[in-house]
Amino acid sequence: MVSQRTINKWQRDIEHIDRTLFPIEDRDDLARLYLLQIKRDHLVRSLVIEIHLAIESLLDTGIRSALLEGRSAHGKLVRAAGSKALFSLLEGNRPIGFPHKLLLARALGS
Repeated sequence: MVSQRTINKWQRDIEHIDRTLFPIEDRDDLARLYLLQIKRDHLVRSLVIEIHLAIESLLDTGIRSALLEGRSAHGKLVRAAGSKALFSLLEGNRPIGFPHKLLLARALGS
């Protein structure tokens, strides 16, 4: 169970960030409107990025699963030796881009 103290700490942190980035108090109406519009844009943008990252993570998992996992004649899981190369391709320092991951997933049927 989560303590009320922990919840309050998180709430204070979020409120501090909000006040620091979007100080709408003591502003005229036009300035407040502008800051609220920027805040809304930032929130929408962050949600879109989170959705994009979640989809990319699912793609990575599906591609990795399709390429590395198979079943032997005895039903045991078999992994290919190229898992490090595949990690580098999907998530390393210079991974393939999102559109190419979509194409690869489509080609693999995952």
